[in-house]
Amino acid sequence: MIAANSEALTISGLDCFYGEVQVLYGLDLVLNKGEVLCLFGRNGAGKTTTL
Repeated sequence: MIAANSEALTISGLDCFYGEVQVLYGLDLVLNKGEVLCLFGRNGAGKTTTL
């Protein structure tokens, strides 16, 4: 069993821009120890930018 509060990665309110074009809007993400995260979406949705 994984203990509570075993966060390996926390992102809160991430905004990202390419020039003047905003590509991520307030991204929140929590990855706990022992978890596997999968991001999927259409082309241009910000998957690579998030990573």
